[in-house]
Amino acid sequence: MPPTSAHTHEERPEVVQNRVAIRLGKGDIGEGWLLLDALSPSRCDQLTAMERLGKLNDAELLEARALAELARASNHGRPR
Repeated sequence: MPPTSAHTHEERPEVVQNRVAIRLGKGDIGEGWLLLDALSPSRCDQLTAMERLGKLNDAELLEARALAELARASNHGRPR
């Protein structure tokens, strides 16, 4: 259930990003944070904003997960 508007304004970004990481990692928060870290800062901000508004859907998560996995694969063994 999406957070209420009063609750939305009180949440710190890291709290919202933690929820995104859980969803992105399919319940595995560690994997979710690795995937989130592989995304560009702007994409991370977009996902955070959508989650804060209760608009982050499964299609967006699937796309973000695919992009993150691609980024991780292309950067394998190389520092970011």
